Amino acid sequence: MRRGFTLIELLVVIAIIAILAAILFPVFAKAREKARQNSCLSNQRQIALAIMMYTQDNDEALPDAATVWQRLELPPKMFICPTKGSRVANAYIYHNLVAGLALGDVKEPDTTVLTADGKHTATPASGFAPATLDNVLYDPSDYDLRHSGGAIASYVDGHLAWAKTPPVYSGYNAEFYEGQAITGAPKVTRFDNRISSVDWPGGKPDPAITTGAFCGRWEARIKVPGGTYTFTVGADDDGQAWVNGTQVYADWNGTAGGGTATPITLSAGYHHLRVDYRERGGGVNLSFSVSPAFPLLTTPPESVVRVRLN
Repeated sequence: MRRGFTLIELLVVIAIIAILAAILFPVFAKAREKARQNSCLSNQRQIALAIMMYTQDNDEALPDAATVWQRLELPPKMFICPTKGSRVANAYIYHNLVAGLALGDVKEPDTTVLTADGKHTATPASGFAPATLDNVLYDPSDYDLRHSGGAIASYVDGHLAWAKTPPVYSGYNAEFYEGQAITGAPKVTRFDNRISSVDWPGGKPDPAITTGAFCGRWEARIKVPGGTYTFTVGADDDGQAWVNGTQVYADWNGTAGGGTATPITLSAGYHHLRVDYRERGGGVNLSFSVSPAFPLLTTPPESVVRVRLN
């Protein structure tokens, strides 16, 4: 006569099954996410390839941010990340800082993001903040760390990579003028990571500046946590600064750092910053600081930036 399982035996079997499930289910979940990650990587490879094909036909100039997604002529499914699902029609972002640039002007293509996992919803112009565009990378918060706690990105040189901490780009639109007035067309236009004469070999911001007297102007959106701040331009000879159109530092009379700083109260979020510098000739010294200090996250003020990446 065959006997059935005892209650103890059934409980042991159930316990074994539960243990195996606890071990194997995370493995299956990781395998499933890895498959989604590979699919997403394939999508971005095709998107990056399409962008580069357009660039080759566009006199080596990358597409502008306003029309990049329409110009690619890829099937809609190429923009769907399997992790996000079909409810998100485009799960990728195009880097604002490379929009419209000539390939030769991207100085570090192996570290400059072209596209990435992310989402940005267009916002209208407000005060000194310009309008932004859908699915364009402006800010680190636009990245979506949806693949195992990281994001996939394609780079201008053509390679793709997963990163737990995607690259963050910050800096200023910079313009330099020969002479003692900021008028007419600038002699040099570029993208500076900071406002400082430390980066100027030979006392000139660029070899194209040949005169002893010259001026510089830097503009950016700054992201602040909110509070009352004092902006200071250490300049020999002259410096001045504005935030949202309000002058916060004034020293345009050759007093070499003896200017007046006016504290300003700013709400949390983005604000427009402009810094001017004038060198009358002789020694060059320029620095810029904010008190109280905080991580100064800056992004160029234009929605489509056409400057050189250094």
